[in-house]
Amino acid sequence: MIIEGLDYITGLFVRDFVDVVVMCCTAAYVRWFRRLPRHRQSVPYSARTVLTASVTVDECARRCILSSTDRRCRGFNYKPDAQYRPCTLLHAGPGLPAVYAHDTDFYQRQPGPTPLDCLQFNTLIIMIIIIAYL
Repeated sequence: MIIEGLDYITGLFVRDFVDVVVMCCTAAYVRWFRRLPRHRQSVPYSARTVLTASVTVDECARRCILSSTDRRCRGFNYKPDAQYRPCTLLHAGPGLPAVYAHDTDFYQRQPGPTPLDCLQFNTLIIMIIIIAYL
């Protein structure tokens, strides 16, 4: 009887934990950035990636977070009204000043964990729980 009760409680815990993992890892990517309206950051051409396709601001944020680790994306400029090339990923170091730009918003990556970190950590925890439960 005690074992059955423990199985039930453990099952509830795992389901609740999985719900938290899914919520954390599927949240909007743009929430991991600080928006500075009507500003842009200038960086050398070698330190930027221009996306030529029309993308949403969240897709731009997703591509910044998922960019390769050798050229870590620090933020992006986004032109909400542009049909062509609305998103520019910035790979330059922090500290460059953002300047006024009437048609562009600058998004600076916030320090701390990203959705990828969340997913990797929570996957590890779930594996530990499953192994402990077996």
